[in-house]
Amino acid sequence: MNVQQLMKQAQAMQKNLENAKKQHNEKVFEGVSGGGLVRASLTGSLSLHKISIDPSLLNEEEKETVEDLIIVAVNNAMNTANNEWNVRTKELGIPSDIAGFAG
Repeated sequence: MNVQQLMKQAQAMQKNLENAKKQHNEKVFEGVSGGGLVRASLTGSLSLHKISIDPSLLNEEEKETVEDLIIVAVNNAMNTANNEWNVRTKELGIPSDIAGFAG
């Protein structure tokens, strides 16, 4: 394989990575906690999209619990987005530590 072929391969890999990153950043991921009582959605670029709280949790006595569940749901959504990015870059043959996170 000559240098020109290697350059073409590298350019194709870069283009594939850019396309995958764009698609990943536009996708919405959901995290759930409390058995579905709290849901958090964010984009692949880790922009918070939506928080949903079951009405049964909306009373003063449950405030701290709700706050904890929100944190768990958001972290769950972020982990889901990160895991998919790792799978996607692996499919492209690019180590995720080289590709960087999609955000």
